[in-house]
Amino acid sequence: LDTAAIDAALGVKGYFDEEIYKCTYVRRETIADGHLMLPPGLGATTSANFQPLGGGRAALSGDLVMTAQEVQPALVALRRGGAELVEVHHHNLTDDPRLFFVHYWAVGDAVRLSKGLRRAVDTTNVVPMSGGAG
Repeated sequence: LDTAAIDAALGVKGYFDEEIYKCTYVRRETIADGHLMLPPGLGATTSANFQPLGGGRAALSGDLVMTAQEVQPALVALRRGGAELVEVHHHNLTDDPRLFFVHYWAVGDAVRLSKGLRRAVDTTNVVPMSGGAG
């Protein structure tokens, strides 16, 4: 994989976890679940996982975290970027802001998929996760 080009396209520094190249973002706002404030990244991350297939191709899967008003723009951007949508769901009962997640996957040129994914990420209020782990 051309990880430098993937990083440039996504605007985040990824890392290898065994053979999977991972990129992670966290929500900008503070997330509460009931009376608890969740640390950045705990249950509120966007992730992109690239499994190299050879020749610059990858299987891409991940999870995009969104607020209600971000759902439709993010889903449209994912589809336009070549991703298949697996499911939309939420994790918590009392989170604030209310967060939704979409699982997605795609197979193709890793850099092209990264550029499409970036358009979806840019519809959401996230920043690269410091330390690169999620």
